[in-house]
Amino acid sequence: AVRSFPCGTAIGSDAFHPRILLRLSPSALLLFLALLMACDRAGHWPRAVTNVIIALLPKLSGGLRPIGIFPTIVRIWMRLRAPIIREWECLNDRAYFFASKMKGANVALWLQAGHLEAAAISKKLSGASLADLIKAFERVSHQLLVREAQHWAYPLWHLRLTLAAYRLGRRISINGLVSGLLYALRGITAGSVSATTELRLL
Repeated sequence: AVRSFPCGTAIGSDAFHPRILLRLSPSALLLFLALLMACDRAGHWPRAVTNVIIALLPKLSGGLRPIGIFPTIVRIWMRLRAPIIREWECLNDRAYFFASKMKGANVALWLQAGHLEAAAISKKLSGASLADLIKAFERVSHQLLVREAQHWAYPLWHLRLTLAAYRLGRRISINGLVSGLLYALRGITAGSVSATTELRLL
C-alpha cells in the first residue's frame, strides 16, 4: 500500500509523505497496523489526525475540480481497505454503471457513438443522451448513504470510518492560498479510494 504512492504524490496537512513509512522497522509497522485496526473498531480517527486539504485543480473543460488530500494515516488506511471495497463492487456490479474499470465516461461516450453509427448505417432511427451530475460528490447525504449501505450490505465498519474522514476539518487550497478551517455537513470527498463506489451505492 505504501509503495503504491508515487514519489511525487501531494502531501497533506500533516506534511508526511506516505512513503516515509518505508523507513520504519517491521515492529514499528506492526504497531502502525494495530493503530489502524483500533480505528476500524472505534469508528473514528485519533484526535491527532489533522484536517483534509481540498485542492482546487483546473479542469480541461473550464472551472475547478476539488480533490481531497487526506492525512497520511487516512490515505494508507484507504489503500489497505481498497480490496474489500473492490470485492463489494464486483458482487454488486450493474451493466448501467459507468464508473468502474474499463467503464469510464470516455467508454460510455464511445459506446453511444457506436450505437448511433450502427443505426445510421442500417437506416434506423436512434437517439442518445448523456447526463453529467453537477457537484454530485458534494451533495451526497450521509444519512442516505448509511441507509443504502444497510440495504445493499456495504461494509458498515468501513463506511463509518470513511464518513469520519469526510467530517474532518477542511482547508481549501487554490494557487498557494489556504482557507481557514471549514467543516462539511454532507458530501463525499473526491480523492477518497471509495468515493466513486459510495456514489454508485447511493
